[in-house]
Amino acid sequence: MINEKMVQNYKARGSLIYQSIQVETLLKEGKISLAKKIILELLEKDPDDYPLNKQLSRCYIYEKEYEKAVEILERIDQKKNFKVLAALYIKMDTIESKEKLFHLYQTVFKVQNEDPTNSNPQWQNNYRILKIYTEKLFNPNFQLKRCELPYTERQFYHYSEQDALIHIYENHKSSGPPSKSRFSNEIQIKKLYHQASDYILQHKEEGILRRNDSDQYVFYLPSCGLSRENIVCNYIKVLTIINEAKILTMYPCLHQCGIQKVNRLEEKRGNQKVKSGLERFQSRYHQEKRKID
Repeated sequence: MINEKMVQNYKARGSLIYQSIQVETLLKEGKISLAKKIILELLEKDPDDYPLNKQLSRCYIYEKEYEKAVEILERIDQKKNFKVLAALYIKMDTIESKEKLFHLYQTVFKVQNEDPTNSNPQWQNNYRILKIYTEKLFNPNFQLKRCELPYTERQFYHYSEQDALIHIYENHKSSGPPSKSRFSNEIQIKKLYHQASDYILQHKEEGILRRNDSDQYVFYLPSCGLSRENIVCNYIKVLTIINEAKILTMYPCLHQCGIQKVNRLEEKRGNQKVKSGLERFQSRYHQEKRKID
């Protein structure tokens, strides 16, 4: 766990680790050009620094310079970065990138067979996603028991709008888990889903590769819900299958750091008056008071 004393020590020594922490902060704030400038200067001192090269590849992904990101990741460790490489090959969607995807799958398949007892859940999850993507692309007879797959892999294998809506309702409805962001009561999730999907269908080029397995879109929608910290959100993030308008999930978020274009969604909230936070509190207060009386 990094504490303040450690950070000060790194800072005093001009450590690459401290500078890497600075770069990570800049990336989270969406200051991609500045982060990239610092990374390139640091790499002049140590061209083989793994964390810095990974951060540089992220900069290129944010800038949609996918070929440059691929060049870095193939050079530093293809096997270790196979999930993001697979996503980049799919995102690029060229004959050459598809061939690379196939060869990557063969390499990872060989590693999997050499150690079939590998119990690392992250590795197994990444391997299954790569397998589904590649087999669907190259093997017309590929079949799986869809019902036995985890949600995301199930959607990659065969997309279901109903499953997507159930997933969003269960995780992000107004009465959903407090550990996750929740939509406002006034938001009609199904209508919002279709509105976002229709927009994305016409503007797929605006999607940015995120989480190494999905495209991300950001929309401005005032007072659309609450964050995990119970702060009012004015944006929603929508994640889709790469290069498609098939929504995997969507949820309210606090802000957009400027990495990508933000569009406004005029979500239809029916004929209901959209209540302010104070009005909603007063309404709940009077309901509870009536129960007590």
